[in-house]
Amino acid sequence: MDEKSPKRNIKNAELKERSFQLFCRIDNLAEVSRQLSISRNLVYAWSRQDNWKDRRLQIKNRLKVHTEQLQRTGDNKVLRAFLVELQFLDHLQGIVSDELVSGRIRPKSWRDLLMTQKFINDRKEKILDGGNGRLIPPCPEAEGEVREISPPEDMTPTFDEEEILSARVDE
Repeated sequence: MDEKSPKRNIKNAELKERSFQLFCRIDNLAEVSRQLSISRNLVYAWSRQDNWKDRRLQIKNRLKVHTEQLQRTGDNKVLRAFLVELQFLDHLQGIVSDELVSGRIRPKSWRDLLMTQKFINDRKEKILDGGNGRLIPPCPEAEGEVREISPPEDMTPTFDEEEILSARVDE
C-alpha cells in the first residue's frame, strides 16, 4: 500500500484542481498537460476519474443562471448587491465544505465551524426576507411577466458589489 504524506496528497489535490480549472478555460487536455508540465496520461486519468466534461457543463450552466439573475436585476443596485452577496455566501459555504472534506483546513473547534455555517445561513435567510426563498423574480418563461421585487426596507447590503467582484480567491 502506497502511503503518501498528507502534504503530498494536498499538493496533488491542488494540482488536480488547477488542472481542472485550466481545462474549463481551454477545453484541451493535452494543452493542460503541456502548460502545467505534467503527464498527459495523468491529466487524461484525472479527467475520466472526476468526469471533467460533466463538471464543466454543470459549472457553465450555473454560471448562465447567475448571469441571467444579474441581468434581471436591471438597474436596481440594492437588489443586485443582495444577489451578489447571496452568490458570495453560497461560494463561501462551498469553499468551507470542500476544504473540510479535503482535510486542508481543520477548525479549532467544531463550535467555530457550526457558528460559521450558522452565520452564513442566517445572513442568507435575512436577505431572502425571513426565508421565503424569493429575492429574484421567477424566470419569465416559468410564471409570466418578471416583477421587480425589492428587498426589505430595513436591510442594506453589508458590502458593495464592487468589493465582491474585485475580490480574488487565492489559488
